[in-house]
Amino acid sequence: MGASETKSKFEHGNIILQTAKSYYVPGEEVQGNIYLSLDQSFPGTLLELLAKGKEEVKFEDERSCCGNNYYTKDFSEKRKIFKFRETIHNFEGDSIPTGQYCFPFKLLLPEGIPSSCLYQIDDFSQTQGKVKYKISAILTCNEDEMKDMTFKQTLVVRQQPEIVGTNSKATCDAEVNTCCCFCSQGYARMKAETERTDYRPDQTVKIVTHIKNKCKRDIKKVKVQLIQRIEMNALEKNRHVFDYMEAFERDPFGTDGQRRVYILYKKVLLSKEYEGILKGEESNAGQQHLLLPLKEKEEMYDEDDLIMRKGIQPTSIGKLMSINYELKIIPDYGIKCGCCLPEISIDLFISPPQLPSYQVLEGPVDWEPEVFETKTFCDPIPLYEEEQESS
Repeated sequence: MGASETKSKFEHGNIILQTAKSYYVPGEEVQGNIYLSLDQSFPGTLLELLAKGKEEVKFEDERSCCGNNYYTKDFSEKRKIFKFRETIHNFEGDSIPTGQYCFPFKLLLPEGIPSSCLYQIDDFSQTQGKVKYKISAILTCNEDEMKDMTFKQTLVVRQQPEIVGTNSKATCDAEVNTCCCFCSQGYARMKAETERTDYRPDQTVKIVTHIKNKCKRDIKKVKVQLIQRIEMNALEKNRHVFDYMEAFERDPFGTDGQRRVYILYKKVLLSKEYEGILKGEESNAGQQHLLLPLKEKEEMYDEDDLIMRKGIQPTSIGKLMSINYELKIIPDYGIKCGCCLPEISIDLFISPPQLPSYQVLEGPVDWEPEVFETKTFCDPIPLYEEEQESS
């Protein structure tokens, strides 16, 4: 169950929504119940289910103009992933009598939606990207001076790798050149394999490498790096001339209008070094076992959202933001000048760690609700057609 974001107690009673699972994957059926307990009759009859998802990015991009003059420009954009609102039950008459009620429901998530995630460079930066999903129960009040009874819950969605549990291989056969003297130093042949392609932050990546150092130089050490790639994009609107650019008749970056701006944040999250290989030799008679522990950092979860805020984020492929990971194996020859060195990369899929234990709600001692027929929505929730909602 995701975290609730609103109170359940109202003037006329209580309303609570609970899903059957703590998280769901795209295309999966969401099952749950809406519990309604009324201490007095409620002036309304319509009970609805609302499910929605959105993606949002904010970032800065440094621009230059007039030679050495630089400035930063802020970009932001929101995109609705889906919005689903349907009737669960409509009571007869003009009010709902005092009593206890239970409304089971089933709805189908769409395929291809991104993972719940929240990325922020640091605590002081405005640059962030997030994907959030909510599911709500809404009991509409017919009287203007009274509020509706609502209950919201975070819905955690996790993308799955296309192939789970299989190993991944990468090879590289490249010359090692030093650009300062433009002469070949030989070549290195490299192969690497991981036992699987999907990992959680509390697991260790086991890598088997085979390196033939057919080079005139020794490999001082072998580096293994986990690299995070955060890609964001937003639509640039209403481009204008800044005050110090009044001499220009129009924006120097191009014609006025809309265009999409892309930005990439690349960071080495983890790095580990292993023993090198002498020239003309191979690594441990053909195989070397490298271990890269993916340590889970503190404050991994936001208390309200139950999604990862810090540390290693889950792999998420959205329209405005994507989070990807690659494992790099790099032989270090100790060459300081510009050079062309071999390296190999393996794409990894990072799944979130296990969520906190799921606890089913327990009703009060006198809880004997009237259970209604399960409301089933057979068709998948349609994706939002209007792709953009920019700001």
